[in-house]
Amino acid sequence: METRKAEPIKILIIEDDKTFHKMWGKMFQKRTLDHQILVLSVYNIEEAEKLFLANPDIRLIAIDGCVPGICLNTLPLTRAIRQRFVGPMIAISSRSDYREKLMKAGCDYECEKFLLPQKIFEILAL
Repeated sequence: METRKAEPIKILIIEDDKTFHKMWGKMFQKRTLDHQILVLSVYNIEEAEKLFLANPDIRLIAIDGCVPGICLNTLPLTRAIRQRFVGPMIAISSRSDYREKLMKAGCDYECEKFLLPQKIFEILAL
């Protein structure tokens, strides 16, 4: 009998710092033996909108407050995604006030960037 491999769990991470994406990718590879996580990494708002619309099977979204730059600019994107997406959304920012604003805009959870993989594993029960 042939066993069928489970579909990968697709997550979208909207963060402009590529260093974080590399770090998270390594952490996901180490932790996910039973489940494959496919990380869709985007670095600006336009890419995020396109990738979100092109991938209706996304299971979780993590969004930074400032993409790119240092000014809070992802609130409209967060609201727009929340209108179409019923899955979990995580506000990630080094600033707690930005995470709070992202929560009010539609995110369900919040965490600091360094803790994102652990938060994802917790939410998805992996």
